[in-house]
Amino acid sequence: MTQAIVRRKIALADISQSANWRYISNGMNSLVGIYAGMAVLLAAVALGRSYDPNDPELSSVLPPKGTFEAFYPRGVEAGSSRAAHSHGTFYKHRNPALVDAKNAAAYGFRFDGGRRFNYE
Repeated sequence: MTQAIVRRKIALADISQSANWRYISNGMNSLVGIYAGMAVLLAAVALGRSYDPNDPELSSVLPPKGTFEAFYPRGVEAGSSRAAHSHGTFYKHRNPALVDAKNAAAYGFRFDGGRRFNYE
């Protein structure tokens, strides 16, 4: 056999071996992807439990009944924005002197006229 034929056979053997490894590697990558997807799905199912309205720990998150939580809209002068869980009497609790005040929250004033910070 001539040297050219030997070189071709060696080159073809190298190509076929690398193609086999590439096929095995792609198969392993897809298996890893499937297992990772299953792990994410199982974690989402385990952590995504349903909402319980009778949960005793809700009182630590929600404000007590009858209290007002001020919500300071950004960039809206005298805006009607309010907290999503709040009620419709937004301006009832807002001090009229602070309606058009620029960034009243930064000065420590709440919308009910009280102070945000206790300096005493």
